Amino acid sequence: LTARTRGDRAHESSGCIDLASAYCRINRARGVELISPEDLLYAAKMMERLKLPLRLKRFESGVMIIELASESDESTTRSTLQCVESNQCLSAGALARLAGIAPILARERLLQAEERGLLCRDDTDGGLLFYPNLFQTRAA
Repeated sequence: LTARTRGDRAHESSGCIDLASAYCRINRARGVELISPEDLLYAAKMMERLKLPLRLKRFESGVMIIELASESDESTTRSTLQCVESNQCLSAGALARLAGIAPILARERLLQAEERGLLCRDDTDGGLLFYPNLFQTRAA
């Protein structure tokens, strides 16, 4: 949650952190007075109501993240598409390394872009790869 103020480059570029990582970072910083997962979830649910610059987002799969309130799905999808286009194709692991985000979050971003028709997938023995959907991107 305080990654931007501490200058944590990995999360600074993405503007979000998955709830499990946030839980670990907060408890590591607190030392002995740990918070429960339920307390973190409750606090995350209250962020938007308290008009904090952060909000809780839940993907259809159930994965939850804390993201900057200024982030939009459109800008996130656009940046994911640009990253895939500049690399020709990407797996969730590769996007996670490039964007400095958790692999589960990278997978959700790729699936979200696919759902919007911007990416297509190739599910092979080598893993799940995402490519720009040339039918969509060339028509636009």
